[in-house]
Amino acid sequence: MKRFKFQFETLEKVRKARENESLRALSEAQSRFQAEISEKQKLSDELDRSYSRRESLATDTSAAPSLGVLPLQLEDQFIEGQKQRISRQELAILRAKKRVDQAMRAYLVARRASRMIENLREKAFAAFKIEYRKWEQKQADDTSVMRARLKDKSDEQDDFGRESA
Repeated sequence: MKRFKFQFETLEKVRKARENESLRALSEAQSRFQAEISEKQKLSDELDRSYSRRESLATDTSAAPSLGVLPLQLEDQFIEGQKQRISRQELAILRAKKRVDQAMRAYLVARRASRMIENLREKAFAAFKIEYRKWEQKQADDTSVMRARLKDKSDEQDDFGRESA
């Protein structure tokens, strides 16, 4: 009997490749999402340091009084700019999250299609195993019938190959 050969093997390979590609895209989207989050965290940390610098400038009377309010104004402008950068970064995070969601949906669709073919393969292999067991049983039955016939023939013949009377 021939070995098992799945008739949709090429389709299975194509769907598996699509699944792997969509998984790669999902991974890339997730890493971009994490990069956007870490960028926002860096901006927030810099904003916190800026608040601390502003507080120290406001409370530090030993600073050069000749500079006046210019350092405070610069720090306030930096803080405002940082707040705008953070809000833009939040939008970038939302866009990255949408890309992750889209990539996840695409992966799930590809996985479902791939799983459908895997189920067909499993069913075909189960049917093949049943047929193979039937074939083995038929071979065993044929062998036992042939042995029985040979034994019956040898009982009917004497030592010289002549039939006994």
